Amino acid sequence: MKKICEIYDISKEYKMADNSILIFVSNIEKDKLFSILPELKTNFNKVFSTDEWQQYLEINKLYNRNESKHKMREIRQSKKIESDTLMRYETDSIAEILNNAELKSKIEMALSTLSPLPKRRFLKHYSEHLTYREIAEEEGKAVSTIYESITTARKKFLKNFE
Repeated sequence: MKKICEIYDISKEYKMADNSILIFVSNIEKDKLFSILPELKTNFNKVFSTDEWQQYLEINKLYNRNESKHKMREIRQSKKIESDTLMRYETDSIAEILNNAELKSKIEMALSTLSPLPKRRFLKHYSEHLTYREIAEEEGKAVSTIYESITTARKKFLKNFE
C-alpha cells in the first residue's frame, strides 16, 4: 500500500484548540488530490507539498529558537531588575539602612574588592549621583571609558555583595 498523504495538527503551536489547524502534506498535484479527495477543500486549512512542509518546519524551528532567545533575555533582565530593586528597597527607611551594622559591613567588604579608580567612579555615580558625562569631564576621559569602568565595578560589587 502506498502512502499518499500525511496530516499534521499544528494548532498547539498557535495556542488554539486541538485540530483547529490541520495541514495536509502530499506529493500528488493539488488538482489531482482534490479530485481524489474532494473533502480536502472544505476540511483542511492548507495543503502542502513535501518540500513546502520541510520549508515550513525549518522556518518554524528558526522562529522558535529566536523566541526562546528573547524569552531568556527577558528572564535575565527581570532577574537583574529584581536584584536591583531588592538591593534598594529591602528595608523600609534610609535611616534603618544607615544604622544597620551588618549591611554596612557587607557594603564595605564589597567595596574593598574594587580597585581604587573604579571604586571612586562607582561611588561618584551611585552615592554622589554624578552622571557618566560629569565624571568623564572631571577626569578628562571618554564617557564610554567611565561607563565601562562603572558597569564593571557594579558587577563586581553586586557579585561580592551577595
